[in-house]
Amino acid sequence: MKLFHLQIFLTHKEEIRWSYPTILSYINERLIPGLTNGDLTKRIKYPVSYKKRKDEPTNKSFINTRSYDDFVSYISEYPNIEVVEMDTVMSCRSSNACLLTMLFRKSNFMLAFKLYSKKVEEIKKIFILLRRELGEELFTYTFQCILTDNGSEFADPRVIEFDLETGIKQINLFYCEPGKSGQKGKIEKNHVELRKVFPKGIDFAKYSQNQINIALSHINSEPRGILNRHAPGTIARLFLNEKVLALNEYQYIEPDSVLLHPNLLK
Repeated sequence: MKLFHLQIFLTHKEEIRWSYPTILSYINERLIPGLTNGDLTKRIKYPVSYKKRKDEPTNKSFINTRSYDDFVSYISEYPNIEVVEMDTVMSCRSSNACLLTMLFRKSNFMLAFKLYSKKVEEIKKIFILLRRELGEELFTYTFQCILTDNGSEFADPRVIEFDLETGIKQINLFYCEPGKSGQKGKIEKNHVELRKVFPKGIDFAKYSQNQINIALSHINSEPRGILNRHAPGTIARLFLNEKVLALNEYQYIEPDSVLLHPNLLK
């Protein structure tokens, strides 16, 4: 299968005399032999606003000290801190399975973990796993500041912020304003790359964590213009401990071998 990806253009920019928009225009007009719009990676739209059901838990009682304004004040006081944006990516309507995604702002490096349901208890299990895999000191250093949305799965910040065994607070968790997912825009944009491998309407229950890890290696190896044509995984090694990269068994993929398409896992 021949596919034209942005990372191909970024990797071979010096060899190509046209700009990326010009190439897309030429492909659309069928001026490049052997390439059609069907060979382009799918362009994904951002999700529409989601309205909570009345029976879903909310974080209303916790929001006073964890608002987006509180987040802005916090990063103003600690401008060099690593901010982690956190979200969930849903399966088809008939499935409860989903992904918990976490993106490190400095490098655009993303982690993803399979959840069997979009519930607080599932989030709690992941943070217990993270504490165990990284150890308390590295965990606390890595996840000092998390920004997420008002999803029901994040309704109880205590299961994220506190070590439930010792009762010690380790994380500062903040929430975006309702309906303003752009306040964590980096992870929203990175979900576009994720959806190239896992299109909207698929069932995450059909995929193993190992398959999700493979997809993340390709996503984190994709050169990005915003990173001066470096891959998130390459930049992440400047800021993150190798144990953090190993949480999804990250392996660097050569740019010409990066495949962001459902066929990756077939």
